Amino acid sequence: MQVFLYWVLHYTRHYCRLFWAMHVRTTLPGILTLQQLSVPQCLSRITGLAIFILKETYELPKSLSKEDEVKMPPAMVKRMTAAARLNLYNKQTGLIESGKDKQVSYTTRIWMVLGGVLTKTEGQKVLTKVTRTKGAIYPGGPFQYHYNIQALINTGLRGKAKETVATYRGGMVNKGADTFWDVYDFNDEFLSPYPFYPISSYCHA
Repeated sequence: MQVFLYWVLHYTRHYCRLFWAMHVRTTLPGILTLQQLSVPQCLSRITGLAIFILKETYELPKSLSKEDEVKMPPAMVKRMTAAARLNLYNKQTGLIESGKDKQVSYTTRIWMVLGGVLTKTEGQKVLTKVTRTKGAIYPGGPFQYHYNIQALINTGLRGKAKETVATYRGGMVNKGADTFWDVYDFNDEFLSPYPFYPISSYCHA
């Protein structure tokens, strides 16, 4: 079980490195967010993601009654959650903020909600308020919108979740998509992960 946890943490680190490289080394939007990011600005979403992965992974040893073999995740989650609430959650604004510029992004609040860092009420407030926050970084592809919809459902905002499915995934269907594209930005129809805007997806064919 310790070996299993090692690989989970390994792939979490790999994901974070990939996330960073995708935004700094290229000018492509990737599938998570559209703007380029700095390390401090990435901190909040990486923290939320790590908490989410650790909690979900711990369900496996629990289901096998092997919790005694993997004692580290609960303590890590507890410490990271406390640190996230103290340093990243702004109770006055009701938003998760990152970096000296107090960057706000959809991705951050998605992982914080799914990771259980916020209460249901706090999650509802964050998920609603970020949509009205000027300059908030929004997802650039179906991958992250999937988790966005799940976060809305988890906090009881089922009506908003249904609306998001109809608007975002329905938007692709209305444009003739027969598969969900790698990248879809309803504010920029020329956006593509490839240097050729008529192609929005090679791997989702």
